[in-house]
Amino acid sequence: MASSAVASRKRVAADNCGSSPANGPKRRRYNFGSADDYERLDVVGQGAFGVVLRARDRRSGKFVGGSLRDEFPRARPEDIVRAMMRPLVDAAKKMHASRVIHRDIKPENILVSFSGELKICDFGAATLMKPAGKPYDLCRPGTLPYTSPEQLAGNRCYGPAVDMWALGCIMGELLTGAPLFGGDMTEKELLADLSANLGDQLNELFYDVLPELSPAAREVLSGLLAFDPEKRMTAAEALEHRWFAEEPKKAEFPGFVPLFG
Repeated sequence: MASSAVASRKRVAADNCGSSPANGPKRRRYNFGSADDYERLDVVGQGAFGVVLRARDRRSGKFVGGSLRDEFPRARPEDIVRAMMRPLVDAAKKMHASRVIHRDIKPENILVSFSGELKICDFGAATLMKPAGKPYDLCRPGTLPYTSPEQLAGNRCYGPAVDMWALGCIMGELLTGAPLFGGDMTEKELLADLSANLGDQLNELFYDVLPELSPAAREVLSGLLAFDPEKRMTAAEALEHRWFAEEPKKAEFPGFVPLFG
């Protein structure tokens, strides 16, 4: 298996934006603040589309902590990964319902608050969905280990499924402590590897690296990492899956705070 996770280690332990009918419910209004509401502290990360800054709310004195990247490399138990993935998938559901594709979901773009809350940030590469068959610009946003096969293939008519692939990669990384794909591969090499070996890679992941992973978790991960975007699990489908319906025992997992330690 050519994936980074397996090669480096075994397991260590509908359109909602249209106008509403006259007698229908009112559209939600959002009250956006200003960048002047925050005191800039330091740089969290930067990429081709902008810089992410850590800042403090001048009124509340809060903000969030570092990014999810700061939490790696460390493998986590399934119940903790489920608790971490639920708000991320829910955020994707809300984005996609608003016809927004993030296009650069990765650990660096997921902020972790001091209480353990996860928030997707950096919408510099985000775009509004185009009608089916309408291509996006030539530039392929994203970061290689989290880039979907259709983007690697140069398909410019992709959709929200690219975000779900990235979330699948993040789920796998949370479980293993290392990126699933990429390594030192080029885009062409990674696409060829996924095209030929994705099924075998997932089988090795499930039975050799994560043999204790529940069947429900395997269904979600393989659904998010479906090679064909048409068969890939949507955010709404994922949240309705039985894996997310299963709750950890509160006595063992009292909240988010101990998850990051």
